[in-house]
Amino acid sequence: LERRLKNIMTTLTLNVYNYGCTGIFEKHKLLFSFDITIKLEQNRRNLTQNELDFFIKGNISLEKSKRKKLFIWLYDQTWEDCVRLSKDFSDVFGPLLDDVEHNEKQWKRV
Repeated sequence: LERRLKNIMTTLTLNVYNYGCTGIFEKHKLLFSFDITIKLEQNRRNLTQNELDFFIKGNISLEKSKRKKLFIWLYDQTWEDCVRLSKDFSDVFGPLLDDVEHNEKQWKRV
């Protein structure tokens, strides 16, 4: 039964995507796909609203971080985003700032 329900949900999702794509311009299909993906990931609890907000908006806080920017080649906003990522999503990005500090050459290429 569980496998059958999963197949139905997969088929229904594909049908919604295909039907939706028939009514939109080609240039909007990627955004439509992104929207469907976000909704699916939120329903599966793989994506929180905080994560989505940060992905879309970045760090919108007017408050500057207390940690000094490591390198002059980093944009101020990029540094603030990194600090917020390491703080708000520490389970995944906790070591980000230390990694940037110890691997400058690799990060500078990005």
